[in-house]
Amino acid sequence: MKLVVRTLLVLIFPTLMVTSWLFVPQFLESVQVEKSGTRSELVSVEPLPLKIYCPGPVVEVGGEQGTELGSLKLIGKAQIFSYSSNADLLQSLEAEVSNGGSIESFGSEQSTGSLAANQVQAISRARAIGLAATNCPQPQSSGWFVSGVSGSGNESVLLMANPNPTEAQVNLEFQLPERVLEHRVTLAANESVVLSLAAFSDAAPNYAIRYYTDGVKVSMALQNRSARGLTATGIELQSPLWKPSSSYVITGLSTYAVGFEAPKLVLANPSAAELRVTVNAVGDNVAGLQTTLVVPGGAVISTSLNLPQGSFTLFLDSTAEFLAAVRNTALEPVLDFAWLTPAQKFSGLLLLPVPSLESRLFLANDEGQAVSITIETMSQGNSKYQIVSVPANSGVSLKVSAETLRLQSEGRFYAALEILDTGGYAVIEPRENRNLGEELIIEVR
Repeated sequence: MKLVVRTLLVLIFPTLMVTSWLFVPQFLESVQVEKSGTRSELVSVEPLPLKIYCPGPVVEVGGEQGTELGSLKLIGKAQIFSYSSNADLLQSLEAEVSNGGSIESFGSEQSTGSLAANQVQAISRARAIGLAATNCPQPQSSGWFVSGVSGSGNESVLLMANPNPTEAQVNLEFQLPERVLEHRVTLAANESVVLSLAAFSDAAPNYAIRYYTDGVKVSMALQNRSARGLTATGIELQSPLWKPSSSYVITGLSTYAVGFEAPKLVLANPSAAELRVTVNAVGDNVAGLQTTLVVPGGAVISTSLNLPQGSFTLFLDSTAEFLAAVRNTALEPVLDFAWLTPAQKFSGLLLLPVPSLESRLFLANDEGQAVSITIETMSQGNSKYQIVSVPANSGVSLKVSAETLRLQSEGRFYAALEILDTGGYAVIEPRENRNLGEELIIEVR
């Protein structure tokens, strides 16, 4: 019986296969499958408040004489210069602050046109002299610094703050010559922490720092201080870069120490592969320079830029992503230095609060044609206007005296604000502040 069943199955199975091959395709062709359509819906939402954060005063390590082991103390007060188109801020800061803090605004127009701030602090102490100034940016969940320094006479300190009602885990990666060192810091809700980086730097003269969180947006600022023997030679404070790029523009570079100390370009390569960076320094009515630098995989290198007296814009390009910054020294009015980081490209409108100090505005253009920028100088309710043309692949600078600058252009441009006053030298790179607006376009399938 079993033999008969097996014989029948052997005969029937090929017949079923042939029947399926003949009739199933025709059946499937008769079945109509309706393709999913896509439609766009314009949805009105309530935008979150726009929040920026000012890191606050600088830090003194080791006390006033440098002999207090483990001492990390905020000193003095930082001045806040801000602009808001909304008179009723959700949260604001005093004109002088002894701690870091947030500024918050609400409304559908959320950009530097609605909220922007810078902070400045003049320091004159036995172990720190100079100007520390920076933009007050939006907190971010990740970012980079390329200007970590250590070794004799150099000191880096990280200012971290969590302006949120929830805890944040901050992961730090230090890109050193021979390895990447990792460290984690837990920030409680609304907590600020100061971290000396001496223990993480391996005495490397230059190193890069990457930070990232578990999604919570935090405020980070890097403070650098230098000294020669017992003589303080400068202090500065800077905001992070958001991410590596293959192309940068650095503006605001003026040579104030020719023959004493040339500007130093630092390049960091976060990848394992070697890369080449083309550097083109274009002078404002003065000769520049061109060079190509090789950066090994995972390395941080530095080189002096032997530039004549004048003002310059740096254009840096590579086939792979990298990080860059320039350390520049000024001899007068006091010996001080500033780190210049890549500028952000703006289009349309930029609002720039100006400290009540001697300031100069730098503008740059990396397009193939000139760009015209209308500059509105606002002071005590009065406005003055001028139009500045920035040539193709070049930069210009002009002295400014105002409470706020409003820059408008149909093209795209870069900007930086230099401060050179009796207290010292600093350069501020503005950053765009932006949240999602009140209207979103949502695609529904």
